[in-house]
Amino acid sequence: MQPTATDTPQTLTNAVSIVDKQPAIATLTMQPTSPLPLQLSGFVYRISPGGEPVKDALVCLYEENGRFVSHVYTDEKGYFAFDSLSPAAYLVSAAKEGYHAASLLPVSLSGDRALLQELVLQPVTGGKGTVYGTVQEEKDQTPVPGARIDLIDSSGNVAGCALSSETGEYALYGLAFDRYTAIAAAGSYSCDSAAVTLSSDQPSVMINFTLCAKESPAAVSFLSGFLKSPDGAPIPLAWVGLYTAEEGINRLVAVTMSSADGYYVFPSLPDGEYVVKAQALPQ
Repeated sequence: MQPTATDTPQTLTNAVSIVDKQPAIATLTMQPTSPLPLQLSGFVYRISPGGEPVKDALVCLYEENGRFVSHVYTDEKGYFAFDSLSPAAYLVSAAKEGYHAASLLPVSLSGDRALLQELVLQPVTGGKGTVYGTVQEEKDQTPVPGARIDLIDSSGNVAGCALSSETGEYALYGLAFDRYTAIAAAGSYSCDSAAVTLSSDQPSVMINFTLCAKESPAAVSFLSGFLKSPDGAPIPLAWVGLYTAEEGINRLVAVTMSSADGYYVFPSLPDGEYVVKAQALPQ
């Protein structure tokens, strides 16, 4: 007889008969209980937690690998909520026209409790530039969702980052007028980059990236390592840039992020001299 479930999902019963005092075997297969749906909620504030709430801010939720999950808008109190989530690691971001682009914030849902998160947006006091566009695959021009777009300013600092949506679209708001290098990267593709200048005459610039799928060479060379703090703790989700070092000139050729244990890797590299630079993104 097949086991039948009682009112409690983790409790199974099985009818067993003992005949002529012979031993009987009763096997019960316990199915793991499905985790309860979790909620990620919080508030988006102006300048600092406890400050003025930001209404109608766009809050996006991504899986740890960059795949888009969902988006919501904040209410008049700056409140947002994502319901029916599974226990996992996520990335969350907030954006609104007139505010500086915010960095992606890692969050982790576990157990049976909801997570309340505060996000901060800083209003633009100088330039109000915007960089936007799409990320497509070179072969058939299909969208590349979950691609990471980093914007590096003229001082070499990360000025903003975003992830492309399911349609391949992205946008970075609230950028100071400056010269930038924009880089798009996705796991199985080669990076694409472009130079862009934002000014009062040209405050909004569209950059469409085309990513080429990486080929698997017969002999693969790679560069990898770990990012750690002075006390030896790993530094996760930090920006890592790879530069060629030729004739005293460093040229950015690839970008990646460190993993949860601080590990990074640049695959499929030809022979040559390289420089690695890393920067921890503000939380």
